[in-house]
Amino acid sequence: MVNLGESNLQNYRTICYQRQGDKLSSPENCTLTIEFNHPENGLTWEIVACSGQRYYYRNNGKDIELWSHLAQQWFKVDQVDWFPGKEKVLCWDNFCAEWSELPLD
Repeated sequence: MVNLGESNLQNYRTICYQRQGDKLSSPENCTLTIEFNHPENGLTWEIVACSGQRYYYRNNGKDIELWSHLAQQWFKVDQVDWFPGKEKVLCWDNFCAEWSELPLD
């Protein structure tokens, strides 16, 4: 299981989406917890959607990875990009979040 440390945490509220081709769907409120300088994982963030879905990501200085609860391991995110035509919506594969008020580094 991924554990975020108690120190160095910052919490934000944002809107999350599912990416379906060139469209964003299923907008919902999300809480984002970012931990800077995690001793093993570098920059780590947890996104909790109102639906109860939890997503764990990390940027360890090499790649951005997603934690798989099913496989109990990290997997590389294939595509990280800004959603076209939507200012400040950042996507990791098919999951996106508004990032206008959130720090990027």
